[in-house]
Amino acid sequence: MTILQARLRRVFALFHSLRLSQPDKDSNAFRVRRDADNEKLNAAVASLLEPDLDQLRMAPADAASALRTVTFSLTHPIIGDQRFTEPEQIVDLILHGISNPPSRERLSC
Repeated sequence: MTILQARLRRVFALFHSLRLSQPDKDSNAFRVRRDADNEKLNAAVASLLEPDLDQLRMAPADAASALRTVTFSLTHPIIGDQRFTEPEQIVDLILHGISNPPSRERLSC
């Protein structure tokens, strides 16, 4: 998670310094390249999740996409909330959501 966040922060800083506002003139080529890059990154993250497949509610590729999306959103300097940017917080959010764990009382019949 820390590596993914560090990469995103460097990319945001690069985009900001270059003032990139539009993709390549050939927007189809840009989309193809972007999609290929996203597939490679999702595959790399999914491969890290695959050993714990039995503990996941979704396919590793879907979990990787969700993890990347949440990390991107929370790490983005404009849309992210700085209170939730620590890698441990993002992992906890992905793994446990926003609900409290069920109490033993609620689980009993």
